[in-house]
Amino acid sequence: MKKLFYFLILLAIVVAIDHPKINQLYDDTLGSFKMFAREGIKTAKNPGGGKVFREMEKHFASYSKAEIEMIDKLTKNNQEVLAFRKTFCVGGEFNPVIYGTNLRRFCSIIEKHKRQLSTVIK
Repeated sequence: MKKLFYFLILLAIVVAIDHPKINQLYDDTLGSFKMFAREGIKTAKNPGGGKVFREMEKHFASYSKAEIEMIDKLTKNNQEVLAFRKTFCVGGEFNPVIYGTNLRRFCSIIEKHKRQLSTVIK
């Protein structure tokens, strides 16, 4: 218990020291933590879209840059993914960006995560 107390005192002193190298380390560490937390929150609001994107990432080698950008934009919002599914996967309309095998793969992954996409988290 004594070692923990000394470690906390040492940590408090290091944080309180106003030195450029220590400040840079502190800012980098805190920035990394904030970025990690922000990504966790973004995924928590749209769990279905996040899962669709993570599964699609495995296949990005065969996709064009425009297709990847469209998938990235779509999967940030569950409602947009469901609207895409309704229009292009179920409705059969032509999508000028994603088509053919890539569209079928994207639609099958959306279909697999449809239940989570329909879940609304407030």
